[in-house]
Amino acid sequence: MAKQTKKKNQVEEEELELEYEEAVEGRSIEEFLSENRNLVLGIAGGIILLIVGFLGFRFMKASQNTEAQELMVEAPYYFEQDSLAKALNGDNTNYGFLDIANDFGGTKSANQANYYAGVISLKQGNAADAIDYLNQVSSTGTMLDAMKHIALANAYLAQGDFRTAADNYSKAARLPKANEYTTPQLLLKAGETYELAGETGKAASAYRDIKNSYPKAADQIYIEKYLARVGE
Repeated sequence: MAKQTKKKNQVEEEELELEYEEAVEGRSIEEFLSENRNLVLGIAGGIILLIVGFLGFRFMKASQNTEAQELMVEAPYYFEQDSLAKALNGDNTNYGFLDIANDFGGTKSANQANYYAGVISLKQGNAADAIDYLNQVSSTGTMLDAMKHIALANAYLAQGDFRTAADNYSKAARLPKANEYTTPQLLLKAGETYELAGETGKAASAYRDIKNSYPKAADQIYIEKYLARVGE
């Protein structure tokens, strides 16, 4: 009896599989589209909306960035003239860096404005504000990345956070890519700051990197002294 039941179940399963295959093979694309018209149209409409939305967002940001560049034209002049308050907050007529950062978020101009706002805040003695602004500067693949981390290092140094300052000098050393000039200089700065943090192992690593990877660096003449200072 058990064998008969098992055989019957097997036959039923095979019949179900055969019916499923026939149903799938027998349905044309036209039939599927006809029976599922609303579903297909809904999916297609959703995809189109996503594409249009993405392209619209990019166009809007490009348009906003152009406008922001035009409005930001005076702020760098104030910065160069050391009129830091006007550079940061603007005057009665022209936008300052904070206006650009707040009103044009997500644009390249806002990215630059946040960097300048951070540097200005640091010059004004507001290290905490500087850190907040600088952390809003997104990666660009340009020298702005290195400049951001150098400014962050200086801000943390002002707060007495030597380890985080050294980490930022170390990051800046290889942005946007390592080179024979700024990389060894920043590695040396990182090493000195790691020493202040009591991180002699990391300091030694930075000094060894200069010695082994940048033989033409101007700091090579001092590197043995630095290595000896950390027990190398």
